[in-house]
Amino acid sequence: MLQRLTAFLFLLLVSIVPTFGQTTPPDLSIVLDSTFTNLKIGQTFSVTGRVQRTGGAIPSGQTITAIVEFVAPDGLVVFEHEQTWNGFPEPANSGALRNTLSNQVLIQFPWNQASKQTSGWQIRAHVSGADLETDLSNNFAEHGPITMDLPDLIVVQNSVEVFTASGSNLFLPNSVLTVEGRIRNQGDVRTQEGIQFPVVAELRTQAGVLVDTETVVVPSQNAGGFPYIEQNGEQSFSIANIHLPDGTSPGDTFTLRVVVDPNDPNFSDIIEEIDDGDNHAIQEVSIPITRTLSHLKLTHSLLYLSSGKRKSTYSYMATSLPLVSSIMLTPFSFPWLRRAAPSISESILYREKREALRHE
Repeated sequence: MLQRLTAFLFLLLVSIVPTFGQTTPPDLSIVLDSTFTNLKIGQTFSVTGRVQRTGGAIPSGQTITAIVEFVAPDGLVVFEHEQTWNGFPEPANSGALRNTLSNQVLIQFPWNQASKQTSGWQIRAHVSGADLETDLSNNFAEHGPITMDLPDLIVVQNSVEVFTASGSNLFLPNSVLTVEGRIRNQGDVRTQEGIQFPVVAELRTQAGVLVDTETVVVPSQNAGGFPYIEQNGEQSFSIANIHLPDGTSPGDTFTLRVVVDPNDPNFSDIIEEIDDGDNHAIQEVSIPITRTLSHLKLTHSLLYLSSGKRKSTYSYMATSLPLVSSIMLTPFSFPWLRRAAPSISESILYREKREALRHE
């Protein structure tokens, strides 16, 4: 009798154990809803997603943790958001990923990452903390690759103008030049607010020798403001006080190169851009060549010295130089004028001087 009772109890226990074993273990998963493929440097963007569960509930006392990361192409985590639940689901604490009240994670793309590779950025998320969870394959999610958008500065080619201090486009030895034009940001991102950068004008000879250079800073600083150049926006510039050398000759040609945010040791490439190779424009500056001096008119004047004696002086009115309509030249002020046609200038000088002395 005792043996029968023992056997019955054993069978009863065996039949009960499988019933407890049929409870489904909890299974956490994390989902990202983001679909964007490009992000602007400096912008604040939002990521949406959620933690969800199937199977048995996770009791309070077990801390469930979700982490959202913004990851650079080199693997550096540039932003991290951590969120927790006491058990899951937790009353009055939804599974939405958020660092605001609007059920989203707000992330700012920091400007200090602008020098990195533009492609290969990622959003990553993972969840953990369920003691009885056996399937971890859906505890991770990622979105990418994402491309970083940058500004792209250029000097607008057809906007560059060069002229002298008097507003003329006639260039002579020792002329003081001004160059004006426009800078355009043809990128999809405004430049960083409050950051100014140089526009440099370089005057070089045909052999590439630097003659003069001047610099201005853009964008213009508004009082109390944070200047920037908007995407597809423009900024005017004017660079003055560029000097042509005193010893230039007719036919000499110079290159005036204007560069915005130059990538060289003097300025260190302040604004990170999509392409640094299109930041310049080139303008030629030429000294006109004298074709003929046959129409040079010698003007004779008399100066009375302190001794009472008279001294003759001479000047030339050029009427046939290319691009020259009525400028006063003297062979003593411009030696290259005499070099251009010495026989003509000397013969005129000798004949007119002789006639002038004969009448004194």
